[in-house]
Amino acid sequence: MLFGKTAPLAFFSTLEADIAANPTVFGALLRREQPVRVLYEDETLFAFRNIHPYAPLAGLVIPKRRMRQDPDNLGASDLDLVKALRRVALEVCEREQPAAFAKGDYWLRFHRRPFNSVDHLHLHPRRRRSLPSRRARAEYPRRRRGDRR
Repeated sequence: MLFGKTAPLAFFSTLEADIAANPTVFGALLRREQPVRVLYEDETLFAFRNIHPYAPLAGLVIPKRRMRQDPDNLGASDLDLVKALRRVALEVCEREQPAAFAKGDYWLRFHRRPFNSVDHLHLHPRRRRSLPSRRARAEYPRRRRGDRR
C-alpha cells in the first residue's frame, strides 16, 4: 500500500474515479486532456516533463491518486510512497541526463508551502545547475548540516 498518513484527499473506490475527479492540472495530464511528455508510468505513479520546461531536466513525479502537497506532514507510514517517488525520480534523472546523474548534479525536491502551485503531491527531479534564479533559491534553499528537512 502506498498511502499512509497523508491519505488521498477524497477516497474513490477506483483509481479511474480518483483521476476523473482530480481538478488539478495533474488530473488533466493524467486524463490526457493536455499534451504531456510522459517520462514514466506504472499502476500508481506518473512522471512527466514540466509543462513549461525551463531546464534540460525539469520533471515531476506524482502518485496517480491525488494527495495533498504537504511534504512536511509526510510520516513514517508514507515511507513506501516516498521511496517509490524517489526511485522513479532517480530513474528519470539517469535516463534523461546521464552525465549530470553520474556527477550527482541533480536535485530531488518537494515544493514546500507557500511555494506549491498545484495541491497534488509531487517530487521534482531537476538538474542542480539549472536552477540559478532567485525563485529557485527561495523554493529550494540549501540544506544546512544537521537539517533533516
